[in-house]
Amino acid sequence: MNYKILENDRVKGRVILKRSRGLELFLSIILYMFGGCMLPIGILLFFAPDTGKYLPFFFTGFGMLMITGGIMLNTQIKIPEYLIFDNVNGQFRLIEGKKDTKEFSAFPYSHIAGFHTRIHRSNRSSFHVVEMEKKDGAFWTIYSSASEKKAKNFLDELAKLVDLKNQGREQSLEKGSTGFDVTREQGKSAIQWKKRFGALSYLFSFTVIASMGMIIYGILEKEEGNIGVYIAAGFIILISLLFLFNMINGIGKVSVVEITDNALSFYSKGGIFKGNSFSLPLKDIESVLFNFSTSQMDSTIYLLRAEEKALLQKIKRGTISLDQIITALSLMMKIKKLDAGSLATGDKIRLENSIQELIREKTGRDGAGGM
Repeated sequence: MNYKILENDRVKGRVILKRSRGLELFLSIILYMFGGCMLPIGILLFFAPDTGKYLPFFFTGFGMLMITGGIMLNTQIKIPEYLIFDNVNGQFRLIEGKKDTKEFSAFPYSHIAGFHTRIHRSNRSSFHVVEMEKKDGAFWTIYSSASEKKAKNFLDELAKLVDLKNQGREQSLEKGSTGFDVTREQGKSAIQWKKRFGALSYLFSFTVIASMGMIIYGILEKEEGNIGVYIAAGFIILISLLFLFNMINGIGKVSVVEITDNALSFYSKGGIFKGNSFSLPLKDIESVLFNFSTSQMDSTIYLLRAEEKALLQKIKRGTISLDQIITALSLMMKIKKLDAGSLATGDKIRLENSIQELIREKTGRDGAGGM
């Protein structure tokens, strides 16, 4: 996924980036074509004589898997539809969905350090990405390409159009949030949000698991007695049970960030198991960061100590050396994170901002590291 720069709105002094759906559309069409051929064949084979009991399950499962994959590509990738640079007011804004008209003011230009390109390596492939870096150390990846020239052209055009000299002003992000609640009491403040996993997401997940099960069952005719097939079937059953448990465990589960005069604590309420919990002294927290990416759909709010922030920035910039990798992996395991995956991008920014604000209220720190 990428963003493309629309024609500069010179009348309102805005630079608008629109989410490009070309790759998603291309891949989903291919999946629909394969699935649309396989699924009817599978259904017909259930009623055809002398086809055996295995083959219909293979074709039906394969068709269901392809069609479900196509639908998920078009519905389950949750990134904002528009990113807007408001040069007149010095504000970075976004619009969440295709049918949304309300703009959300994410942060002022004074939070933006600038734009740059870097090489992102993943699974033996590399891409040239364009990132917006915030002064608090967060990174927003808004464009990627296998071509260095295309990434450089995108960067040059964006840097030319966006006027960061207008620093803008702070705006309250807490008001109007529907993703979480903030409460303040004597000596203690808390932020709570529910784990949201819609019925459509559950349906897609069950369909994918069922489809894989049907495919495994469908190849038993040719591979009966093959231990690998039975291992695969056992793995699918295990994944299905884990998913079912996670679904039940997530019902009514609430994540809580509690901030006192001295510490920040995170824990969960509800569910069968409480899950991850931790506590950090406020004096140790250098930064509270949310990184945005068009490819990774980052759902994490990072709570970073000074050395962890420096390490994360090196990793994001691709400047970490080989002799630092072991140390980096060890340190990354210790980083405290908040899972905000069920929240929309705007609410993740609100959550990041609200935690920063509550820590400022307790410590009086301001400026560096977004705190």
